[in-house]
Amino acid sequence: MDWSKLKNDLSKLEIDWSWLIPVEGTVCCVVSAVLYAGGALVEGEAKELDSVVRVSKLKDLSQLLDAASTVFPLVVAVTGLVSSDTPIECEYSGLKGVIVDNKEETHILRRNFRGVWKKESILPSSVWNEVPWYLDDGTGRASVLDARSANTLTYAGLPMTCGGEVFERSIHSSIHEKFELDKGVKTLGVQKMEHVLPVGTCLTVIGEVIKDETGAFAIQKPYRLPFYYISYRSVSEIIENLRSNSSVCMYASAAFGVIGGILIVRHAFRYMEYKKMQKSFKKQ
Repeated sequence: MDWSKLKNDLSKLEIDWSWLIPVEGTVCCVVSAVLYAGGALVEGEAKELDSVVRVSKLKDLSQLLDAASTVFPLVVAVTGLVSSDTPIECEYSGLKGVIVDNKEETHILRRNFRGVWKKESILPSSVWNEVPWYLDDGTGRASVLDARSANTLTYAGLPMTCGGEVFERSIHSSIHEKFELDKGVKTLGVQKMEHVLPVGTCLTVIGEVIKDETGAFAIQKPYRLPFYYISYRSVSEIIENLRSNSSVCMYASAAFGVIGGILIVRHAFRYMEYKKMQKSFKKQ
């Protein structure tokens, strides 16, 4: 037997090992499992939201809380207008709000290795200011606690409005500017922005209702549940959005699962074909 010829023939039949190991199929199946788990979690959250008590009037909270179990938290959905006895007055817009998030960004020009100047934003900072506030629907009121911990979904998160925006140019001496230019950096100025939750905004809050030290009603993040919503959307709209997201995850999971299965089967056939080739050459 001509071993050199056989070795040459085997080298021609050499198969890429990445085809023998179903890497692509395995990755697709893992992605499918992750998407399925995410969709199931979102669907579970939608079901939990669907079971919360929807309060049409805030005055009904007293009766509901008296009849509630002392073991399980009373999770409710309430709607009312944002109000406060000590609102914050925004510096740039003049709006009055209960939450003001002041953000600052320093804008600079930086010279890259090619000598081209490019704009960048550095040192972003944020200062969160919140005063005691409550919802009022004309029949009663309920304080809202720890609003910052509310779920921050784009669709159902805390509805902050852009109150005002100011750009303060950087003014430096010529010596300082020359020093910056030598380092390849030039400071343009600071962008200051206000995001505010204005007084009078109609909101829906989904959380646990309690009585504070004064005996007044308050809504807080449920201790045993993962959700706490403060949104300008209704409960039905939030649930519909969650179920829509869950459906997208499930469809995507099914698609990745089918693709992964096809890829794994294809790899299995290729591997069997490769083993047949090996056996045929061994017989020779």
